[in-house]
Amino acid sequence: MALQNKKIIVTGGSSGIGLATAQMLKKAGTLVTVTGRNKEKLNKAKTAGLSTAQMDSSNTKALETFFASQGTIAHLIAVSGAKRQGSF
Repeated sequence: MALQNKKIIVTGGSSGIGLATAQMLKKAGTLVTVTGRNKEKLNKAKTAGLSTAQMDSSNTKALETFFASQGTIAHLIAVSGAKRQGSF
């Protein structure tokens, strides 16, 4: 699959598996943007050459605003999560 110059969004991409995935995609020549809540982690991702956007993926309005501003997106990789206790 050719990824060169494709726009990819990685939600939860400011650390861990999401960040590693975003870095791999950047090396493959994609136009990758990572999202997350933690400004410090996003700043570290930015210094690694990634585009970033601070937002909470559980906020529907924030998601709508963000994706409306992104234009055409080739792929969305969702690795953001939330910790909650309780039964399914």
